[in-house]
Amino acid sequence: MNDEEYKDVKQYAWWNEEDQTIEIDWDAINKIKDSKTGDKVKELVQKLEDFQSKYDEQIEALEEIEDALEDIRKRGRDEYISLEERLRDALIAKIQEQIDELSATNEAIDTANSNLMDSIQKALDQQRQERENAKTEEELADKE
Repeated sequence: MNDEEYKDVKQYAWWNEEDQTIEIDWDAINKIKDSKTGDKVKELVQKLEDFQSKYDEQIEALEEIEDALEDIRKRGRDEYISLEERLRDALIAKIQEQIDELSATNEAIDTANSNLMDSIQKALDQQRQERENAKTEEELADKE
């Protein structure tokens, strides 16, 4: 809006920068007797209202952009959290798989150890039995 064009009627209506609104001095406007001044004030008020409307539209557009950015931020956060959860679950599954493999290996070692101990015990029992048999045979041979 051209300030020079309306400088002689700015006391009737103006844009308040502080609260971003149109200020209109209706008492002063109602006292205007000159139709040329009245028309110019009407024109100024109309331009200010047009400006206010465009300003409000821009503020609304900015708010929509801010809302969209907030939605994107939330979606990004949710996707990041989802990714973290999937990574955690994958790590847990991999660790569990390793635990299961180690448990199976441990069971195989335990089984092999048990079988080995049983074989050793059988071999020892067999040797003991053979010594006893040999001793018994010797005793019988000595008695004859």
